[in-house]
Amino acid sequence: MPYLWLFTVGLIVVLLLYGDVRAKHPIAISTEKAAAIGYSKWPRWRDIEPPEERIRMLWILHDYVPFVNAGSEICAHTINQHFMKQPYKYDVWVASPGYPKVTYENVRCFDLYDSETLFEVLKTTKVLHSHSYLYRKQLLWLSRCTGIPFVEWVHTDNYVRSVGAAWSDPRIEGRQWTVFNSESLRRSRSDIPDRCVKVLRPPVDYRDYTLQDARPRYVTLSNVNENKGG
Repeated sequence: MPYLWLFTVGLIVVLLLYGDVRAKHPIAISTEKAAAIGYSKWPRWRDIEPPEERIRMLWILHDYVPFVNAGSEICAHTINQHFMKQPYKYDVWVASPGYPKVTYENVRCFDLYDSETLFEVLKTTKVLHSHSYLYRKQLLWLSRCTGIPFVEWVHTDNYVRSVGAAWSDPRIEGRQWTVFNSESLRRSRSDIPDRCVKVLRPPVDYRDYTLQDARPRYVTLSNVNENKGG
């Protein structure tokens, strides 16, 4: 891919102009949060080793666990942990605004706006992933330019409505895949060929959420988070 460098520079410019407003700010990690997640013990990394025979996958996301623990972030990490059960086969990376350059539960993470690292990882990436509508257009464009397949994970009908009428890009036919988390969301986009779609239901067991005391005394606001403006 001789023009990958030019394409990458273009992508970075687009991301900086139209991407997340938190791009220039590191993630807020309070003392209490750092202690709770054992942040000081996370491995730091410096070098990007070649993937060799492994399949290198890169997620481009607006947030990631454990700093933001909403549904889509937890789902992405659950999928990544599944892949990393076979570290000899897969090599998973996550780029998210402000994320420190660390390894979290075997997943290499870094700041999306660290352009040097982004470029180096992209050079050996085999599959792009995202559930962030914020970056969808840029990832479709990057897939067109580089030939890297793009897998988008869809969790809400808001994502579906935001895309509008044209979901598939004919210029990357055979390289664009969509994973829905329910049959109902899948049915909402009957225009997508079955060969390009998977339905993966979140692995949730209702028994994990059984209440011992049926008289609730508290209300939990799951998305009140210092890194989401809550």
